Amino acid sequence: MPKPKVAKGNFDIQKTTLAEAQRWLMSHAEGGALCPTCTQHVQVHHREIHASMAKVLIILHRYFEKESDWLHVSGYLEELSKQLGVAIRGGDWVKLRHWGLIEEKPKAEQKGSPKKTGFWKVTSKGHAFTKLEVKVPRYVMVYNDRPLGFVPGCSEVSIVDCLRGEFSYVDLIAGKYTDIQF
Repeated sequence: MPKPKVAKGNFDIQKTTLAEAQRWLMSHAEGGALCPTCTQHVQVHHREIHASMAKVLIILHRYFEKESDWLHVSGYLEELSKQLGVAIRGGDWVKLRHWGLIEEKPKAEQKGSPKKTGFWKVTSKGHAFTKLEVKVPRYVMVYNDRPLGFVPGCSEVSIVDCLRGEFSYVDLIAGKYTDIQF
């Protein structure tokens, strides 16, 4: 499979200002470009909120209905997988932070200095989304693992829209996980 073409600017490093290079780079970032100042590959990705992410959000919502402390989500999902006898795979649930539906424990509250804590909570927006009180844009633009905003003109979706019939909202919200194939 051939690699997609990446935009390369024709810049005279002695004459091009940093502001000019930044403007050019941002105008080409969605298709992928090489930074004219450092040659790093730069690309803005459109990320979609999908069924697997919605499923995990509902599971977390149910957990936080009873608990308020930070949760080590990967460990919890692994333990839940063992209890159910099915694999709950994938780490796409972490991207829910780009929609403001979950938040990571602040580094100031953690012991030691690990890069990431692994401890998360569902935000009030995440709970409202799970309870069908709000919708979110289907796509978010992400660069360097940071959200830049939502894709202009994209539709807003409910959590049921995200599940797309792959999982039963009624069963998940009721905590009936045993009949659901993850």
